[in-house]
Amino acid sequence: MADTILDSADDEPPPTLNEPPRLPGPPELVVEIADDDDDDDLPRLTEVDPIAAPRPPRPPLPPMPRSRKIAIALSILAAILLVAGVAVYLFVIRYEPLARRHIPGNANFAVRLELTDLVLFGPVREHLWPLVFEGAPDDAPKGKTRAERIRAATGVNLATDLRELLVASVEGASFVAIAGGKIPRGRFVKGLAAVAKEEAWPGGWHEAGELLVGPGGLSIGQADDGTILFGTSEAIVIAALPASDDFHRLALPEKGASSFAVTKEAWGGAAGVAVVAHASVLRKIERASGHFTLSKSPELSMEIEPVSASPAPALAGELEQLLSEMRIVAMLLPDTIGEKGALQAAKVTAKDGRVIITAPWSYEALDGACARLAGQIRAGLQASPEALPRR
Repeated sequence: MADTILDSADDEPPPTLNEPPRLPGPPELVVEIADDDDDDDLPRLTEVDPIAAPRPPRPPLPPMPRSRKIAIALSILAAILLVAGVAVYLFVIRYEPLARRHIPGNANFAVRLELTDLVLFGPVREHLWPLVFEGAPDDAPKGKTRAERIRAATGVNLATDLRELLVASVEGASFVAIAGGKIPRGRFVKGLAAVAKEEAWPGGWHEAGELLVGPGGLSIGQADDGTILFGTSEAIVIAALPASDDFHRLALPEKGASSFAVTKEAWGGAAGVAVVAHASVLRKIERASGHFTLSKSPELSMEIEPVSASPAPALAGELEQLLSEMRIVAMLLPDTIGEKGALQAAKVTAKDGRVIITAPWSYEALDGACARLAGQIRAGLQASPEALPRR
């Protein structure tokens, strides 16, 4: 039919709107028929690239909440502070306790003090610690304090480098103070000798071997590990110079601002020189240890271990009698550091095979004692060698 839409078989139908779109895929092969007469109508293959479909645009990210930004910033800051804190602890703060290793092997009494707590204790902070930062009497124009001189000469910052202080005694006749901390090795004695000469310390301070010796045999030394020793005699300082494990014998408590230990030998020696009737009970003490609280309400607490043949309740009763006698004797003696009030308030109890003694101490009495000691030290540093007492 001539009037129909498709008049002949050669006509192709028009494209429709419902034809699905082409999807991207592998290249298509299209067969072309060449029109050249010379090619004998052979088919020719031609590669045609597909049309890539356009990608939809990526939606924009929502803005970060302000609270989340703050949280991330705080996390980064916390990490930085943590790393810095660990570094400061490892290289500045951390200190291996070494002072106890220099307690003389024959010591029968030892006291341990945390210098941080001691310096912060009111009477020490107000009266004794300022002595370190005073200058020599003729040093006002130069503006240097004693602590600055010592630091320049020895490399020791007395305010930050010293960490612990131990005081040990041998038979109550000689004492040695042992200071440990972050202390440079091998410089303290010679450096302090230079300061003593520059400030003209009275008493003829001079170097004697590895010690700095002053009036009455007072001696200062430094151990190989940096520990500083200050003793009432050359002999006790020399005995404390080598490090050892003898401190285990004392079983000195290592916790608390202040602790102490007293051996059986010390109690026996005290019993021999005491003037009260019941002093012999001290020979029934095997050892004792305790703490002294450094606060506005100081208190002494002591735990006593009796010898094997003495039950704790019986020993507690005898010690109570001894304290009663000591209270009477103390009334005839001056009160130097508040011991009279401590004796009056002391309480004795027996518990778990031990005897516990507690005695509150007067803060005001300790404050007055530190003030008097500071005055004596200041006067001694300014006195002439002829004015110093001879031993």
